[in-house]
Amino acid sequence: MQNPIPNSHRTLAGVVNIASIFFPYTAPIVGFIVGFKLPFVRFHALKSLIEQIALTLIIGVLMIISISWSIYTATGYFQNGFDWNKIDWVQLVLKTIGFWLLIGLFQLLNTIQNLKDAYQAFNGLQPTGKRWTERLALKWNQSPRLPS
Repeated sequence: MQNPIPNSHRTLAGVVNIASIFFPYTAPIVGFIVGFKLPFVRFHALKSLIEQIALTLIIGVLMIISISWSIYTATGYFQNGFDWNKIDWVQLVLKTIGFWLLIGLFQLLNTIQNLKDAYQAFNGLQPTGKRWTERLALKWNQSPRLPS
């Protein structure tokens, strides 16, 4: 059975997903604009943009927590005058390394997801709607289901 989605649409949707790895916001926005009249491309661009926004929000919340914890612990260092010897350097270094490893892990997971999405797009596979990003992209795409 031949795939009903034309090769050019599948290729463009796949390129949007791969370009999203290197240009997280620009690629989905450009893909959405270029493929505005192509539901399959528009869906993949929206999904990629939604995932990037979610990742940015998660990292932002983690940064706020990290900065808040740093300020909280720093106030203890400044109560009786600042002394470099009072700083718990091990805790500070471990927190910093852990935070950057966590950001790296989220970015790695985002890269893997973009590659999986690109594979699905290149093969013209229809979204299952099981993931919240797919459901939201389908809703925003204003089509109950992509052509099957």
